[in-house]
Formats: sequence, structure tokens, C-alpha cells
Amino acid sequence: MSFEPTFSLDQLFISPFDAERVYNVRGEWHWEPLERNLQPSGIPILDRFLQFLAAGGSDRTTFFGREGLNMPVWYCYDERKRRGVGKLSLSTNDFYGFIHVLTGLTLSEFCNRYALRLSDELLRYTDMNIGDVARRAGAIDHTNLCRLYRRYYGCTPTDRRRAVRHKGEAGRYRVAK
Repeated sequence: MSFEPTFSLDQLFISPFDAERVYNVRGEWHWEPLERNLQPSGIPILDRFLQFLAAGGSDRTTFFGREGLNMPVWYCYDERKRRGVGKLSLSTNDFYGFIHVLTGLTLSEFCNRYALRLSDELLRYTDMNIGDVARRAGAIDHTNLCRLYRRYYGCTPTDRRRAVRHKGEAGRYRVAK
């Protein structure tokens, strides 16, 4: 069975930046707030997952537990969870399929590509060291991020930084807290 994904990674990506450095005619600068779409899909459970990834979340089990995805609705003692995902009675397997149908990617592939996209943004526009980029992007550490970059791009994160960064781009945006 063939289908077109509903969303591309670009459509679901949440920027790690909350402000842009803007200069006036005298060369002075200030931070201009950026509009961040924290609900790019309009699907609550997917948007919460995207926010989790954008904040550097890497342990899907933590997300599943927080959202009540690893238990049926009648087993969910937390009223907030019962009002949220519990109504949908989604299992983790349902969520895996949900991501696959909406994006055309497996959950692991989606998370890897999301981490790479987030890392690319951080490498291009910040001077964060590779270990900090890895943690902020959900790759956990420098070694895992290097492994992802070698697998997808055939290079190291440092080489990728040199390839994607243009003159004057470091410090252009402020990383959201």
C-alpha cells in the first residue's frame, strides 16, 4: 500500500531560536523576537512530541510515560493524562504507526532526522561546542552525534559546520530556553 505523507520534516520542525540579532544604522544591535510555531501540525499529541524533540528530548520512554502511551486509558491514574492522550487510548505501537503514516518515516528515522536538522541549525548559527549541540539536539553526546553525521552526511559535525555556515552567521539567532 502506497501513500503520500501528510507532513514533511520541514513542516514539523520547531526552530531552536527565539530571537534574531538586528542591527540599526549606527551598528548597534538588539534582539528581535521571532515567532515560533510550537504547534506546527495542529495535532496535540504530535505537537507535544515535536516540542519534546525540540527541547532536546531523546528518551522516548520518558515521553511515552508522561503522555500515558504505555498504558490503556483505564490504567491511567493521573487525571491530566486521562484528559489528554488517555481519551485516544493510544499504545506505543499505535504512536509508531501514527508517526509513520503522517511522515512516511519510522519513529527512529524521524527522530534521527529531526536531531540532525536541529543540530544543523545550531552548528550554523551558534558557536556551541559539539557536545552541547548533541545534548540540545537530543543526540545525547558527541559520539552519537558524530555517528549520525557520518551515517547521513559522510562527515563529522565540525566538517558539516564548516559546510553550512556562511560568514557572519554565528550569533545571528538566540537559542530559546
